[in-house]
Amino acid sequence: MPGLTIYSTKKNTTLKHPVLDFFPNYEHNIIKEGLVNISSTAYNEYPIKTFNTSEYTYIIEGFIYKTDPNINNKLEHIFDELFQNGTSKLLKKFIYETDGEYIIACCNHKSNQVFIFNDYLGRLPFYFSENQTSVITSREISFITENLQPKLSKFACAEFLLFGYPLGNKTLHENCYRLKPASLLRINAKKNKVTHTSVIEFNFEHTNSEITDPDKIVKSLVKEFNNSIYKRAKAHPKITLSLSGGLDSRAIMGSLDKLKINYQIKSYDDYDKTAKNDIKVVKELTKKKSHQFRIINLEKTSQHHKEVLLGIKKGLNFTGMSFILDYFEKIDQIKTSFWTGDGGDKVLTDLHPLRTLFSKNDLLNYLLSENEIFNVSEVCKILNINKRELKSHLKKHLNCYPEQKLKNKHLRFMIMERGFKWLFEGEDRNRYYFPSITPFYAIPFFKLAMKIPQNLKYDYKLYKKFLNEISPSTTTIPNANWNFSINSTLKIKFLYFKQCMKSWLKLIVKYNSTKKIIKE
Repeated sequence: MPGLTIYSTKKNTTLKHPVLDFFPNYEHNIIKEGLVNISSTAYNEYPIKTFNTSEYTYIIEGFIYKTDPNINNKLEHIFDELFQNGTSKLLKKFIYETDGEYIIACCNHKSNQVFIFNDYLGRLPFYFSENQTSVITSREISFITENLQPKLSKFACAEFLLFGYPLGNKTLHENCYRLKPASLLRINAKKNKVTHTSVIEFNFEHTNSEITDPDKIVKSLVKEFNNSIYKRAKAHPKITLSLSGGLDSRAIMGSLDKLKINYQIKSYDDYDKTAKNDIKVVKELTKKKSHQFRIINLEKTSQHHKEVLLGIKKGLNFTGMSFILDYFEKIDQIKTSFWTGDGGDKVLTDLHPLRTLFSKNDLLNYLLSENEIFNVSEVCKILNINKRELKSHLKKHLNCYPEQKLKNKHLRFMIMERGFKWLFEGEDRNRYYFPSITPFYAIPFFKLAMKIPQNLKYDYKLYKKFLNEISPSTTTIPNANWNFSINSTLKIKFLYFKQCMKSWLKLIVKYNSTKKIIKE
């Protein structure tokens, strides 16, 4: 991944950056601070800034969407506290209030210690590991796997086969972890140690029960949404909107139009023609925008692109998406920002389960039935794991969620596992080519959206009002996934009803199968 790597090794050698094997146009820079190596690999426009004081070297990767002339002073106070006390009250306030996707690090010239923290949502995946000779923290997972060569983790691989991603802060490898959102890392190069602390803990039971008027809250949502787009457009003036036939990207298009911001629209027609519905809807959405709009025809997925995606993400992004690299390569990448609707389906829709959950065991079975890629029996056979042992491991993980209500544990899973692990890694794939931007994960917008009780989001009620406020002309155009528009309230209710019935039917079938086995 383009970005920051900080490491120390007793061998005192410069470690290899595998990303350079795939992207030879990247620039590579390294700064040595005693036992600490601070290195970056990036294309010309990728945002990494370094500045020095008499005591510290600061590194900021990514974007902070707030013009604050005192930010350097704030960071200096934060790191003064961290190096003196190991904690900082100022840090929590900074993370909570600062909109952006960023990694910020500071190295103390004398002590061979480094502190690193990330943004509120952990928008930039960042990994860390250590062994007897080295400690590595990096934006690039392949930097760790190639240089430390950790073993695969049996249970992380099982989770990956079940869901498409390992759960929590695990990666596919033992003793190699992903930095949680709103967290702090401390490297002690002398002791060859890295420690991880959560600065802000999430709890998805904390909604605001006073929010009862959807019309009133929608106006606040639209205001925050427009603000987030305005701030991002200011930082990324050359905008390419990747428009699909869904709801999320058209909301961005409506906001860009209202704010009178210049942008270009791209969509792709894949080789296997699976995007036929999307293309039909996108053409309808862009009828009056022919000068802005272009469809890119993709080639058949190449072995080269599969190898690139597997090589750079080491399985953390589904290799079935390797066809998308052809799309990126056919878009002008110079100073371009790539805008998507990622996250809209997470923050503005009801993520409670489709049926009642009766127990923690039922929660696990529900998550498996609705999300599994391979079933538990297949995974156990592939990895030679005991089925009871695997289920016990998964239940233990779900029990660690701080939410008490089962439906809110499910909500957490959909946002922090499915959203943060599956989608964030996908966005990070995009960043190999250009900044990947979505206003739905702007921190003020996200925090407001997550305070809204889920019942107001049911049946797309909230989303319908949101879209009618931000881009009313698009609400009569079908959602490509449904083949009808968001204004078709009865059809949406019927769709929900069918999904709920299907979920209940799965439970009944499972119950009858279990009953039959017990009798036999």
